[in-house]
Parts: sequence; structure tokens; C-alpha cells
Amino acid sequence: MLQRNVDTGMNVMSLDPEQRLVHLMSEHYRRESVERDRASLPSSFSMYVQDAWRVVEPATDYLHNWHIDAIAEHLSAVMKGQIRNLVITMPPRHMKSLCLSVMWPTWVWIDSPGYRFLYSSYAHTLSIRDALKSRRLLQSTWYQDRWGDHFSLTGDQNAKMRYDNDHGGYRIATSVGGTTTGEGGDAIVVDDPHNIKEIHSDVIREGVIEWWDHVMSTRLNDPKRGVRVITMQRGHEADLAGHLLKKKGWEHLNLPAEFELDKRKTSIGWSDPRTKKGELLWPNRFGPAEI
Repeated sequence: MLQRNVDTGMNVMSLDPEQRLVHLMSEHYRRESVERDRASLPSSFSMYVQDAWRVVEPATDYLHNWHIDAIAEHLSAVMKGQIRNLVITMPPRHMKSLCLSVMWPTWVWIDSPGYRFLYSSYAHTLSIRDALKSRRLLQSTWYQDRWGDHFSLTGDQNAKMRYDNDHGGYRIATSVGGTTTGEGGDAIVVDDPHNIKEIHSDVIREGVIEWWDHVMSTRLNDPKRGVRVITMQRGHEADLAGHLLKKKGWEHLNLPAEFELDKRKTSIGWSDPRTKKGELLWPNRFGPAEI
């Protein structure tokens, strides 16, 4: 009987000796990589982001930067119970949605597949976009090779707006003003609550704040231990971030495109590493001309 590679179905014995040796060595290193990732990536969200990038954005080179470490550090602190209410303010196109809305829930489910997420954005299309990217990452060969034995998505609830796993975890996608009646989460996450084109409309802006205060903020499954995370770009002093930061109990990770000489530390001891006013956040990707 001809021997076949279990993972690829390749007929190994049909290869010549040199090709067979190359294949076996390649397979050996692949398995080593899988085992190494299984052991290391669950403990480092930053490392996970760097490795998962090639699955989510295969046509784009990854450029690491310290602000991604900062986001990872604070989201890890959320999962450790060190931060319960987090606001992340930063410019667009700096990986906030990829980190928070696409990769974070997939990373959490490695060790906590029963965790439940309720996500929203100002536009239904954006919520669905990130939910689909997150599900594709879960179903990718890269993820399944490493953690496919930890949980499975259920067949009877695996839609764009909501998918569940066999450990009771789920990810629900909705929008600002969307229907959330009867739904809740262990983590309430809002990614861009405001359409920046409408931020100066008092009626629309205040409608977002009212939606948060009276609907979304109340949807925690466990009010004593649940977490809330909001990420957005600032567009108005009275936007949702400004509204929440006037209250007690909210941690602020502030990552402006140009440094504002703000060296305040967050509760976990982090402060902006930049030292000069106007110093850019991600100069290797967004230099002065791009900004």
C-alpha cells in the first residue's frame, strides 16, 4: 500500500528520495511550528496578532509597531480582570478593528471558548465585515491546525450576524441603534460608534450617546464581572469617548496620530513612549505626507 501524508493526502512514496526527504523535513518543521504556536500564542496577544496577520491580510506585509503592543497589553488586562471599562482612542487605518473586532475574540476563545461577545459599530455593514473576517480566521487551516480541538462552531447557529460554538460561546454583530433585545455578552464591544461624517450633528451624536446609556451599556450578562471596550477616533469633544471619560471607572488608552506630550500612565503602568510633540504614531506606515 502506498503511504500518504495524513494532512495533505500527498502520495509520499511516489516522490523520488530527494523530494521525499525535502517533504519530510518540511512537514517536520511545520509540526514544530504548530506545537510552538499552540504553547506560546495563547499567552501573548501581540504575538498572536503578528502570526494571524498573514491569514487575515495575506496580500499585505505586516509592519509591527509599539502601539499594537499597547493595544494587546490592555486587552490582555481586560481578560485578566485588571480593567473592566476601556476606551481606546486612535486614528483610522491603524489596526484598531483588526485587533479588537477580528483577532481578539478568536484569541480569547483559545482558552475561554465559552466567552460571549456582543459587538456593534455605527454601520451594520462594518459589523458584518469584521464578524466575517473573524469567522474566516477561526475556520482557517492555520487556526484549526493549532486550536481546532478546543471547540467547534455549531452548525445550527453559524450566520453572519451570530455564530456560536459548542462550549456556549458566541459572537453577535449589531449596529448602533440596532436590535439587541434579549441579547447580552460577557464583553460589550463598540468599534467606531460614530460616523465621522455625521459627528457634528448634535441630534445624531446625542442619539449615539443615548443608545449607549440606555441600551448597549446595560447588556452585560454579569454586571459585576462583565467588561466594556470601546474603540474610536475622536471627532468631537462631546462624542461617546468624551461622554464616558467624564465618568469614573473608565480606563483611557489614548493613541493620537501626533504625540500631544501626554505622559499619563494607565492603571497597568503603561505610558506613551514618544517624547517629542508631533511625533507620529506609526511612521513606518503613516509618515508626514500620509498623515
